[in-house]
Amino acid sequence: MLLNGTPVYIGTSGYNHEDWKGNFAPEKINNYDMLSYYAEQGFNFVELAYTFYRFPERDKIEHILKRTEKSVRFSVRIPKAIMHYPSDKALIAQFLNGIAPLADTGVLESFFADFLPSFVCSKANYQRLVNLRNAFKGYPFFIELQSRTWYKEKTFDLFRENDIGLTTIDMPDIKGAAPYFPTSFNYYQYYKLYGRSPKWIVGADKYLDYSYSEKELLKLLQDVQHTSITAKAAIIIFANVAQGCAPQNALKLMQLINSAARKLP
Repeated sequence: MLLNGTPVYIGTSGYNHEDWKGNFAPEKINNYDMLSYYAEQGFNFVELAYTFYRFPERDKIEHILKRTEKSVRFSVRIPKAIMHYPSDKALIAQFLNGIAPLADTGVLESFFADFLPSFVCSKANYQRLVNLRNAFKGYPFFIELQSRTWYKEKTFDLFRENDIGLTTIDMPDIKGAAPYFPTSFNYYQYYKLYGRSPKWIVGADKYLDYSYSEKELLKLLQDVQHTSITAKAAIIIFANVAQGCAPQNALKLMQLINSAARKLP
């Protein structure tokens, strides 16, 4: 999928959520077939988020590849252990070995790390981000920073210098939380769309049962069009995963982008 000549990847955070059955996928589908069904709907991207909690194993990653037939590209979440110890070469080697099939087949697109609102801007924390970035050279690297303390020009300059991509987060406007800030510090865009549930009033809580309206998706499309002109690729991840909202919204956005692309000169 292209927009302004820029590849656009659209997908969701994870692919086998139980409450997608009957809302997005067939009600009686088994968990193993969820990814195949996901790929058959035309999605070209997915976030592998389970790797935060446990290191991936090669055989499981190979099974994932078989179910997508190389039609889906991946962004892989950095494990919690590596986020705490970003200079531990043994941990990094174990992680990279587990996801090697993705890299070997050319469908590994990027790495990402996400931090809670308690992870505030400081010299020590910034150095931690640089160490993480340096551990995964050769691929686009994105950070999701939910604390508003990071959103200042001095920090942005440091991100540019170190080729660190800042994830554009869409979530409710909560005091102290990250603003919606479409940008590209590493020539790539990465959007993470959590939804805007009115129940979500504290940054650390997440209510993900929000469905974006067509008007909201069209506004997102305008932002992607604007920043895609200078980007190497745009990645759009729907993380409003409850009740199948994410895949439904992603499919609608794909339709809107295809329609917009046909109208471009």
